[in-house]
Amino acid sequence: MGLNPSEAPFVYCEMSLQENAVSALRAGAVTQARRACFRAGYRVGSASFANCVLDRERSAARPAASAAAAEEPFRSYQRGDEMTSVRRVCAQTGLVPGSQQYATCVGDLDMTIDDANRVGTD
Repeated sequence: MGLNPSEAPFVYCEMSLQENAVSALRAGAVTQARRACFRAGYRVGSASFANCVLDRERSAARPAASAAAAEEPFRSYQRGDEMTSVRRVCAQTGLVPGSQQYATCVGDLDMTIDDANRVGTD
């Protein structure tokens, strides 16, 4: 592409590519987790199915998460713990991880928590 590595467009391009790669890997992990939970006898649409998917997805993601946490241990742990709780809340409603409804639930709840945290610090 001819981008200069010392300029912002290169950095943004690199970040975008990394995010896309992580998204693709995560989508694959969710698909594998969903199949495994279905084969294990969990009923699609149930809270137990959604929690099974989250547990399996989290187990598969542990190596990547520990590498990220090494960079900013406390902040990463705190944020990761908060997101795990958000995902669990949405899963308890029976929304299936990887579905659009689940992603909307997680995004909306995360924004609500962020807004509440900002109000407390203003």
